[in-house]
Amino acid sequence: MEQMNFDTDTAKSRHGSTGTAEVLMHVLAWLFVFASPLIFNHGQTHIYFKDYVRGCFMPLMMFVVFYTNYFALVPRLFMRSRRQLFFVVEIILIAVTVACIQEMFAKFIPAPHFKPHDLHKVPARWLFVARDVVAMAIVAVFGVATRLSRSWHKAENARKEAELGRRNAELKNLRNQISPHFLLNTLNNIYALTMFDTEKAQKAIQELSRLLRYLLYDNQAQLTPLSKEIDFLKSYINLMRMRTAANVDISVKIDCNANDKLKIAPLLFMPLVENAFKHGVNLSEKSFINISLCSTADGVVDFFCENSNFPKSAKELAPGGIGLQNLAQRLENIYPQRYHWQRGVSADGKRYSSHLVIQTRNDLCTSPAQ
Repeated sequence: MEQMNFDTDTAKSRHGSTGTAEVLMHVLAWLFVFASPLIFNHGQTHIYFKDYVRGCFMPLMMFVVFYTNYFALVPRLFMRSRRQLFFVVEIILIAVTVACIQEMFAKFIPAPHFKPHDLHKVPARWLFVARDVVAMAIVAVFGVATRLSRSWHKAENARKEAELGRRNAELKNLRNQISPHFLLNTLNNIYALTMFDTEKAQKAIQELSRLLRYLLYDNQAQLTPLSKEIDFLKSYINLMRMRTAANVDISVKIDCNANDKLKIAPLLFMPLVENAFKHGVNLSEKSFINISLCSTADGVVDFFCENSNFPKSAKELAPGGIGLQNLAQRLENIYPQRYHWQRGVSADGKRYSSHLVIQTRNDLCTSPAQ
């Protein structure tokens, strides 16, 4: 729950920073537009207030057209599939703004007086009208595109949040299934141990208490230090050693000392080890279980488990059988395209192996399968 709240708070913070950045971009863009009469002053050494006001009227009309589209026309008409009305209102808006520009320049802010011999240099009025229509149309297109882009990003973020919430719910459900499944099998092992060695049963209960502490408190985050996961596996293997017969050869090799700070999803290797003890031990025949775990400096975790194969009959199998199925779902949810899991029985049917390689870091997301 704490992890899900953290993810939600992170998403809200990200959206807040995105909104602030968007507002800042709008402010800077329009500051530049309204400062343009000062920047493009056609070689004049002085800018007078009347000239600046005249130069700012065109940007002011652009501002009106842009935000009329951004806040009103696009969300209320265009995005609600009222396209015909949108285009009619858009044409009216551009026509009104162009008329205001022409009227303002002609009557209220007249252009500088030209000498009679310079009047032939002034373009025809229809060219100014055409220029203003094109300018307002371009601004309207920018307003529509900006608002649609903002809406698309908002919808995409909402989709990603929903996907994140779904994955978190799936992982929480899978984790809740793993813990009772593991506890049931372990209690069955201790029950069997109490029948022939009380002292070992007491030690087994101590080991179990450490395992339960990890299950209840240390593995609730989405990621846990690899060192804690290793300690958990060691405790479980020690617990299983207590009840296995002398004819079972158990070999464990762990080499992860160089990655003390490496983190991984909890309980990933537990189903594989549990499966090895369930199907790799036979009381009447020589059996073996070989487990190795190592990691590299670039965040690759390599787990290999091989055991003698003594498949259980339908009557011998415990109810449930969800360990490996849950593991496959968790790997796909947590490490998509960043893991490679190869498993199966040897050609002679005497060995079962499971090889799981995980790239734990997103910045080095080359799949081991590739």
